[in-house]
Amino acid sequence: MDQGRESARLLAAQDSIQKIYLACRNEPKAEAAKAQLEAATGRKIFEIVLLDIMKPETVRAAVAKLATPIDAVILNAGGSDGTTGTAGFDDLPFIKRLFFKHLGGGLMPRLGMMHKIETGAKRYIDGLLEPKFKSGCFYASAGKFPTGPVVDQASQTAGYSNPKFQDNANMAVRQFI
Repeated sequence: MDQGRESARLLAAQDSIQKIYLACRNEPKAEAAKAQLEAATGRKIFEIVLLDIMKPETVRAAVAKLATPIDAVILNAGGSDGTTGTAGFDDLPFIKRLFFKHLGGGLMPRLGMMHKIETGAKRYIDGLLEPKFKSGCFYASAGKFPTGPVVDQASQTAGYSNPKFQDNANMAVRQFI
């Protein structure tokens, strides 16, 4: 199970959620994820949208095909700089590659350095559905690791509450869609 699939499963448990788009790079893996989610939730509310966030033209094409507005987006992409998921670690020296690809996912949660997938996905969903989290704020973990309590980051960095910064971030995101 990965973070996106677990987040989709948790969202599907909410009766008020009527459609969940699964944004995926690979159609066969997307179809498999959709089938697993439908079996796990008993709901047929999942729709595949093929795109690769590293290729803005695929994002624009996917957005152009949407017939209705989207209420929320969970960004949990598994790759960057042309990588796909853990393949990004393939260029690391052997010991680091071994740790990050094979040991880190089990060890780092035990050391409090990262969450288990289920916990991280629940934090995404809480950010969408919990009334205590307000729109227009940037929430993330307080402290050194991504496992601390979730706080409004304006309490950590003053610039995050600056409306001009928020407007600039909004414009930057909109350039890609």
